[in-house]
Amino acid sequence: MPAFVKLNGLSDKFFDEVWIPEQDTANMRVNLSFTPTYSYTRADCPQYAGLKGPSCYTAPLVPTRPELPDVLLPQNYQPPPDLAPPSGTVVGENGNLVAVGPPLVNPNPSLADPNPPLPSWMPPSAPVPGTANPALVPDPQPPQILSPVAPVAPKPGDPPPPAPAPPTGPAAPGGPVLPAEAAPATYGGNFHGGNFHGGNLYGGNVGPVGSQQERNQLAVITGQPASTATQLLLGPVARGATVSLADSSSRGGNR
Repeated sequence: MPAFVKLNGLSDKFFDEVWIPEQDTANMRVNLSFTPTYSYTRADCPQYAGLKGPSCYTAPLVPTRPELPDVLLPQNYQPPPDLAPPSGTVVGENGNLVAVGPPLVNPNPSLADPNPPLPSWMPPSAPVPGTANPALVPDPQPPQILSPVAPVAPKPGDPPPPAPAPPTGPAAPGGPVLPAEAAPATYGGNFHGGNFHGGNLYGGNVGPVGSQQERNQLAVITGQPASTATQLLLGPVARGATVSLADSSSRGGNR
């Protein structure tokens, strides 16, 4: 049978037997089960401070399938004709139980263990994970991994970021000194008339990595304050080169 025929049959059955159009709602009986399932044992009995429930003494130590007589099996059970409703309830007009008083409470329940003793090789069952049993060891919480704050590129027109302060502590022992660590406070030379004049300590006139001279030169090249993105993208390309502005008005304006 094609799938759409089965879907049409399911839809028709839903609207014929489940849906109530007068009330604009659905009414159906369902069997709902949750997994994983656990059999109740003595380790799962309710405990509140020093108080213990009767099942702490009477519940089985291991999962035990109850033995039902044949008359209590679902397919064989027949309620007796003189069956009385539970204490505190009566049978209503529609056949359902209606509460009319408090239920029967036994103030002194028997705490004798009705279960047979366990074999010597069988230990009692452990409590169900996640319950309120004080014997349970709490699950360790996983460590929280905090991601570093992502850098935000400055907006056009923002002033360039301040230059990082030079380290004041003693120099790190051993190893060659990186260019950024050996950068001088001032960079030799100046920019005048569209050309760079003077000597420097590095190739070209862009300046060392992360220096104010590098930001100034990148700002001259792009015509706007150098942003973090400009330093990351254009800095490696222009570093080590000699950069200058040329008057090209004869070719259609300044560049």
